Amino acid sequence: MKLFGTILWVVAFAYSHLAGAQSLQDKLFARVVASADCKQTVNNGLICDYRIGNKLSFSIKDAGGTDTVVGFHYSNINDELYAVYYFGCIVVVPGYAHPKNYDRDYAV
Repeated sequence: MKLFGTILWVVAFAYSHLAGAQSLQDKLFARVVASADCKQTVNNGLICDYRIGNKLSFSIKDAGGTDTVVGFHYSNINDELYAVYYFGCIVVVPGYAHPKNYDRDYAV
């Protein structure tokens, strides 16, 4: 599996009432992927740090491997974006401070 395919999954809500929800998901997904700063280390394998927006920050060690570790450095629902660990995936969701949070009806 591709690295980002194992890290992030697009979460589509069947009940979404937004006509442009998919394009919002695409834009958010592009922001998350663009924020990745990945480094291969000798002892710890691949470590990817993500910083999206001004505050959201998390890291993934050895994504897709047998020893994957996720660390949330900062995630707060009151900010523009926040992240949660949901069924083995990291989901980035618009928070209360997002200028157009659309009742959080889109996420990646």
